[in-house]
Order: sequence, then structure tokens, then C-alpha cells
Amino acid sequence: MIMQTEVQREKIVRDYSFRKERVSVVKNNILGDIEQPTESERAENILFVGTLNHRKGIDTLLRAVSYLGPSTDIHLDVAGKGPMKDDAERFVEKNALGHHV
Repeated sequence: MIMQTEVQREKIVRDYSFRKERVSVVKNNILGDIEQPTESERAENILFVGTLNHRKGIDTLLRAVSYLGPSTDIHLDVAGKGPMKDDAERFVEKNALGHHV
């Protein structure tokens, strides 16, 4: 069994009685050289990739974006689906965040 984090590993061992030595952790890493953005490019775009649920914090992220105000030049791209997809879309619409999300 391969998990992405130690927390996931511990949970699978505890909840499903897997032997700890049979569960490995392989983190999501990016291999190769990564070009660092210049100061003017930094923090203009935010990318959320994951399941749209409370545990992953999409609701918290959207609330944070709602505090930015319309003049802030930051854009959030959301890639994922899940049980909070409709709620997230309604929140964006209700709070007029289309210019940010």
C-alpha cells in the first residue's frame, strides 16, 4: 500500500489493521529544475487541486478569497470535484467572486 503522507499511513494502519511495514509513504514531488517566478509574477494566480470537500478546505479558501475585494489582481483556479462543488459555485456567485475564481 502506498500513501502520500504519514498521517494517511497512520490512519490506514489504525483503521484497517494494515501492518505498518506494508504501508509506504511516497510524497508528491516535482522532479527537475523549476523556474522560480519573478517578484512581479508571484502570487497573482492560485491553483487549488483536490476534492471539493470541507476536509480539503475549499470553503475556507473561498471565504479567504472573498476578503480580497474586486481591485485585487489575484485569480483562483479550482480543479476538482466533490460533494461541495455546488456549494462552492453558489458561494462564488452569491459573493460576486467571478472576477477572482
